[in-house]
Amino acid sequence: MNNEEMKDEENLENSDTSNKDKVETSKEGKKPVRRGRKPKEVKDSSSEVQTEVQTSQEEKQVNINNKTEEVEDNKTKDAVYEEYLKKEEPVFTPPIDEKRPKERKSNRGLLYLLVFFLGIALTIGGIYIFKDELFQGSSSGNGICYTACENRVTINENGISDSVDKIYDAVVLVQNYVNEQLYSTGTGFVYKVDSKYGYLLTNYHVIKNNDSIRLVMSDDTVVDATYLGGDQYMDIAVLRIDKQYVKKVAEIGSSSDMKLGDTVFTVGTPVDYQFRGTVTRGILSGKDRLVTVSLDDNNNYVMKVLQTDAAINPGNSGGPLCNVNGEVIGVISMKLVKEEIEGMGFAIPIDDIVDKLETFEKGEEIERPLLGISMVNATETYTLYRLGIMLDEDITSGVVVVAVQSGSSADGVFEKGDVITKVDGVEVKSDAYLKYELFKHEVGDTITITFRRGKDERSVQVTLKES
Repeated sequence: MNNEEMKDEENLENSDTSNKDKVETSKEGKKPVRRGRKPKEVKDSSSEVQTEVQTSQEEKQVNINNKTEEVEDNKTKDAVYEEYLKKEEPVFTPPIDEKRPKERKSNRGLLYLLVFFLGIALTIGGIYIFKDELFQGSSSGNGICYTACENRVTINENGISDSVDKIYDAVVLVQNYVNEQLYSTGTGFVYKVDSKYGYLLTNYHVIKNNDSIRLVMSDDTVVDATYLGGDQYMDIAVLRIDKQYVKKVAEIGSSSDMKLGDTVFTVGTPVDYQFRGTVTRGILSGKDRLVTVSLDDNNNYVMKVLQTDAAINPGNSGGPLCNVNGEVIGVISMKLVKEEIEGMGFAIPIDDIVDKLETFEKGEEIERPLLGISMVNATETYTLYRLGIMLDEDITSGVVVVAVQSGSSADGVFEKGDVITKVDGVEVKSDAYLKYELFKHEVGDTITITFRRGKDERSVQVTLKES
């Protein structure tokens, strides 16, 4: 081997070593740098080795270029991701990382759920912690009264069980016996007790024509009762029992303080014995209603009543109508009964009763002033025709005088055929309305009566006398 061949072989070894260094450098992830001269072509037997080395260098160069492109691509993606973070503000800002974050499964739904339940827990806890500071009121069976605001508001969504308990044992079943036979049933309630007796209210029509009266108390005890007094026009009767049988006394409220829409309820014995102690609930749906009732044949009367949609059925008569506090504001008396009518029951206002109770307890009757006339409604044209009375066609309502009682308030004031149209300026539609207006007064009061005689309208002062 001559000197020139030895130099070529030495250059080949140096070239191979240099390539090995380049490959190792690439594996360390650094950008490779090509150095040195391109080896000369060898035209002897070693050219095959030269070719293999050259091929190896080219393949390794391709790999290096690919990795370079991959790094550049990653840098581009990192730049895009950083721009995305700048544009979109995430709900939860993660810590900033120099490296590209790894792909993660989204836990945002789980975080929302945790935050939701945490909010509920904090809200409930806050209510219980601060309720005493925010609301100063009391809770009962009829609701919660909040006094933190300027106006007092009563919430009645929690039922009326406490109010029912206040009166339940004061309510009784009333049984009216005639000739030892059960004639009628109704409801009553204890409103007063003294050292010896308990006093109960019911309807007059419940105990009318009685031979004996029996009460069934809330504990099923049967007690004999005594009728003290009452009035058929008011439809009120007072009964008395021994004090020992009294379980509870009802509290009397005020009917005038009630407002339309107020919650009311009643306790009674609808339909039959087995349904005694039935509680029904509704609202006050009307005040100062004037309804015409038939007391007996040819004896109609107008009553001022409270209206309610609480369920009322036969047997409820005489029971208490109570406000949401369990106080009696009326006495159940009647309901409208028609196939097309639903939820129209009526009660006598307690304010119209209380000032008459002492009179009934003493067994005394209420003095009713009357005019002293026989009368027919102006609408009863056939009856008037038979009586020989002809009215002008423009008269469509009022009370026609048929006869005048000697020595009565009407004596010398009215004549047969006169039509009474007003009392103290209030229109009188029928005989029932006339009696209602008269019974507002007492014996000895002077009233103004407006009437028609032929085509003339007249007004006269009349002093009322006892009937």
